[in-house]
Amino acid sequence: TLEQTAKDTGSAAAIKPLTDLMDFKINISDTSQHGTIQSVSFKLSATESNLIYYKLDSDTNTYYEFNYDAATGEGARFTKSNESLGYNDVMTLYIRDNGEHDSDTTAGVIRDPGYIGSVATATVQKADNTTVETTSTDTESTDTGTTETDTGSTDTDTGSTDTESTDTGTTDTGSSGGGSTGGGSTATTTTGTPSTTTAPATEPATPPSLIDDLPADVSGLAADDIGSLTSDAVSELTADQVSDLAPSAVQGFTADQVSELSNDAVAAFTPKQVKQLTPEAVAGFSKGQVSELTPKAVKGFTADQVESLPKSSFKALETVQLAKLSKDAVSGLTSGQLKTLSADELSVFKPKKIGQIDPDAISGLKPKALDELTNRQVKAFTDDQLAGLSKKQIKKADAFVDALSDQQIDALTFAPNPSSRLIDPLDNPSDLLLPGVDPLA
Repeated sequence: TLEQTAKDTGSAAAIKPLTDLMDFKINISDTSQHGTIQSVSFKLSATESNLIYYKLDSDTNTYYEFNYDAATGEGARFTKSNESLGYNDVMTLYIRDNGEHDSDTTAGVIRDPGYIGSVATATVQKADNTTVETTSTDTESTDTGTTETDTGSTDTDTGSTDTESTDTGTTDTGSSGGGSTGGGSTATTTTGTPSTTTAPATEPATPPSLIDDLPADVSGLAADDIGSLTSDAVSELTADQVSDLAPSAVQGFTADQVSELSNDAVAAFTPKQVKQLTPEAVAGFSKGQVSELTPKAVKGFTADQVESLPKSSFKALETVQLAKLSKDAVSGLTSGQLKTLSADELSVFKPKKIGQIDPDAISGLKPKALDELTNRQVKAFTDDQLAGLSKKQIKKADAFVDALSDQQIDALTFAPNPSSRLIDPLDNPSDLLLPGVDPLA
């Protein structure tokens, strides 16, 4: 509501909504662009002055003014599509994937709920059909019936990307009145036949020049600053300096930069910092660096990050580190990584973590490692995981198969060795007789 926005932002002025609540996602198909700032533009008709994008924090369910910050390169910018206009008619949002303002923690997916408002006193004017423009992204806009987005007439400039817009209804901004309502709408439009025009999207702020000299205090560095550090500068980062970096700043590291970090610097990473590394950056960890991560820091790994970790680097994780992997991280283990686990290493995974292993990767487990699992761990295997076991695993992991329940046995795609299951003595009573003894004598 408007009252909630005013309370959350501390604004004493009357806020007028120009759109309903917009909730859209940007899907970044190019993995090299994960963790970078992406832009999306909305074309509006004549609007009031003092435009503000009120962003909804999904975690706290509060609104805040998402004004453009030149230092971070993120925020909402209002510009003119034509300098002859007397008002700003384009809003461009700049958001870093998996950054502080991204409401979706999935790498490569940006979500940004919010609405456009004004604190001006003039009459609210209606907004035109919305045009979404992205750079190196796939944008999905879904409408739940409060806003009309005409995909048939919308001119969407996405370059090499795909843009999907789904429309099921119409709305008039002149009647939005008391507040910003409606869920999932991409913008507010006029009723009837909409007129759509496309405005050129404003490019994100140009990254600064490469930085070769580290500042004395690195606590104020943002992700863009980190991304601008030369290899020499990164190699000079000390453990104390890494500790001072904000988690959001760590998102700026590239794989090449991570590979330049000293072992002492890597050892200083916190769980929050590790969690903010992009999967591409994690791919830069060497065997020596991985072994220096504290068990506590390893808890920060996500499934996507673990999947990106080279097999040789993953193999360097010690048992105490493996035990700290989260259930989500375990779900990202690849077949190649699982193949490196010894019986002792696999046994540190609790039953709930065992059940998180990807069925498509389960064939990587060594039969010997399977045989060393406890009954509780064996019982944690799901039907999908059991169906993913190879014939070699089933034939060689006798102790593992013996521990399976009858229901689990049915899930196997290959029949186990008869000798690997306990024999019912009543199946062949003659086996119980002593040689040369007539039971009827």
